[in-house]
Amino acid sequence: NIANTLPSVQPNTEILNTINQSEFIKFENHRHLTLAMFTRSLPNGQKCNRKWLLYSHSEGINRENPFISGGFDKRKKSERIGEHENSQQHKNSTNKWLLRFNNNNSVNKNLCRQITVETNYWFEVLKRLVSVITFLSSRGLAFRGKEEKFNSQHNGNYLGLLELISKYDSFLKAHIEKYGNQEKGNPSYLSKSICNKLMKIMKNSLSTCIIGENKKCKYFSIIMDSTPDLTKVDQMAIVLRYCTSTGVEERLTRIGSFPIKDI
Repeated sequence: NIANTLPSVQPNTEILNTINQSEFIKFENHRHLTLAMFTRSLPNGQKCNRKWLLYSHSEGINRENPFISGGFDKRKKSERIGEHENSQQHKNSTNKWLLRFNNNNSVNKNLCRQITVETNYWFEVLKRLVSVITFLSSRGLAFRGKEEKFNSQHNGNYLGLLELISKYDSFLKAHIEKYGNQEKGNPSYLSKSICNKLMKIMKNSLSTCIIGENKKCKYFSIIMDSTPDLTKVDQMAIVLRYCTSTGVEERLTRIGSFPIKDI
């Protein structure tokens, strides 16, 4: 069955969203696509999705994917779609597309292969960055220095540690040589903004884990301590203590700054 062999272009949830987004007003009446356009009734009464059909939001027509450049933008769309589905042109196009798809010669296959390679590459980069961030954070060490450049004695612990690892890691060494010290707009994942985003993600994940552990405990306490500085900003720390089966756990959950208002 060709319909079952084709990859799913629009699952049921996406079809329903497409129907809602295709609404337009004609002669003061609200009209939109129908579910019948994306489903086909077989001779035995069974219904299946038309996985080869999608809706073009930019052009406002039903478009066949990926066989023709035209679409169904006139009246009686359901009838015209059914006629085209049974045409010899559609069957020939489907057979040719499936033949290329199964032989790994389609554009989609090449793009998917390229995306997979790129995803694995940047995953390896992020894995090393997360390890460095975890090491520095667990020991309370500063991240940045006076400069944000590689091969500098004043670039701080974060970039300095990446340079040290790159001496024994050929992958990271090649990445730094290719993407290090680039200007803004060139993705390298080595900038301070990416470092801050990773720390924020890790902080949120750790907070969720701590709160989850605390909810399972019967006894807990919250400790808040603060001290003002010369700029009249109160530095506050929130510590959560709770009892587990292995003993008492103490977790620093948040550090915040709050301006002191004159009373």
